[in-house]
Amino acid sequence: MKPEPKTPFLMLTELFLPTKGGTAMSFDDDFRRLGGKEVHIVTADVPGAREFDLKHPNTVHRLQLKRVPWLKPESLVMYAKFLFKSLALVVTNRFDAVFAARALPEGLVALAVGRLAGPRDSGDDGVGHPDGPHAGDLPNMYVAKDGSGRFEALTDNITLRTGDPSSVFDSDGSALVIHAGVDDYTTDPTGNAGDRAACGVIAAGR
Repeated sequence: MKPEPKTPFLMLTELFLPTKGGTAMSFDDDFRRLGGKEVHIVTADVPGAREFDLKHPNTVHRLQLKRVPWLKPESLVMYAKFLFKSLALVVTNRFDAVFAARALPEGLVALAVGRLAGPRDSGDDGVGHPDGPHAGDLPNMYVAKDGSGRFEALTDNITLRTGDPSSVFDSDGSALVIHAGVDDYTTDPTGNAGDRAACGVIAAGR
């Protein structure tokens, strides 16, 4: 039996274990499930990182990330380090998807790197699918026990420009759908994520 092909992708996140916190833990859990060393994570160097990374199934790249108070914005150096490291990885590796933990600062870098990496829509579900993801696939959203949550994601696989092949305003329209379960990033058509919990039509403003 031939092993399933793995999908290489790049993740940019300032927050990652062994940094304490639910966000760092959820990212770590996602990436472990998505693959092995073909999954590259660019993140901050923190105490205990070296020992943690030695046993991690993914390829983890650590950067010294510090904000500089006299710069505007203070995270400008962080932006630059994320960008240069990510570009170096794109040159030496093929990635089918590039993710960012937050819109800023990681998101702007991921947007630039994603264009260089050549995002595509395979028609299949999930970044873990051998043929790549749908253009509209997004990472899992984590919510509190009371049902509250906040979600930020940045992608250049779709656009709001009318007439563009990847526009959400195409002939049959588009909708945002939130499923009740966890997306396994592989199974068609919805990542085995269960029933629809919420949905809404994406419409142009007036």
